Amino acid sequence: MGKITGRILLAVIVALMASNWIYARRATANARPQIAYGQPACKSYAPISWGEYVGSSKDYGVVFRDNAGTLRFITNVACETTPQIALEIRRGNPPN
Repeated sequence: MGKITGRILLAVIVALMASNWIYARRATANARPQIAYGQPACKSYAPISWGEYVGSSKDYGVVFRDNAGTLRFITNVACETTPQIALEIRRGNPPN
């Protein structure tokens, strides 16, 4: 390899490295925040009147119990809204 060919090859490598550096700097300057693992994609809210969170299971969903002993089961949770109660179990005698 001659002197001129070596210099041209070195110039091309330096030009590629410089263009890659410029591209990377521009890409990070315009980067948008991304949702990382562990960050919620959406939020849902349970009213305070539902009481405390009791637990959850894959079959019954999320369970809340209020001060009167009423259990509320939620199976489908929608984003940015109050979830719909799938089952409500109240303590006491049913009305006749």
